Amino acid sequence: MAMDVTSIISAITIPAGAAAVVGYLGKRVIESWLSRDLETFKSDLQRQALEHQVRFTRLHEKQAEIIAEVFSRLEALHQAFLLWTRKMKPGDSDTAKFRDRAVEAFNTFVDYYHPKAIWLDVDTCTAINSIVSEFWDVVFELGFDTDEHGFPRNQKAWGESYKKLKEEIPKARGLLDTRFREMLGVARGARGDTSP
Repeated sequence: MAMDVTSIISAITIPAGAAAVVGYLGKRVIESWLSRDLETFKSDLQRQALEHQVRFTRLHEKQAEIIAEVFSRLEALHQAFLLWTRKMKPGDSDTAKFRDRAVEAFNTFVDYYHPKAIWLDVDTCTAINSIVSEFWDVVFELGFDTDEHGFPRNQKAWGESYKKLKEEIPKARGLLDTRFREMLGVARGARGDTSP
């Protein structure tokens, strides 16, 4: 039995058309699936970026709080030491109370600072530790070898300690002030500052 041309064309066209429809539908299904995966991926990236931003903001806020408190306590410490050494006069019975206030300010500072140091960068901690060491030297030089009124017996050590309090510690504090301001982004030349 012979096939006519119409039957042959129908036999070829119908499977080819069906294959084209199946191919088109398959392509659409794959595109839809990939699109959903891409949207899910984008959504995950946005969520992670937001979480990172929130964590960074909280870290920055905590650092700012600690820096402000460290700086405030450091200022109180410095003023207490200056007052102590300024009030030192031979035979002055009030010298001991100024020494006690300075030592109390020192202890208050280190009790606050040391547990919080982990929140600050290593260079900042090194700078603060150096200043704390300078204050400790003053306590050691002036606080232990005193007469009955709390006046230091070693006049040379007193002069050197007073000079340290008036010159060296303010320089170190100035550098620390600059570092704090840069960390907080409030100083010229701070991170992110593109002004000339």
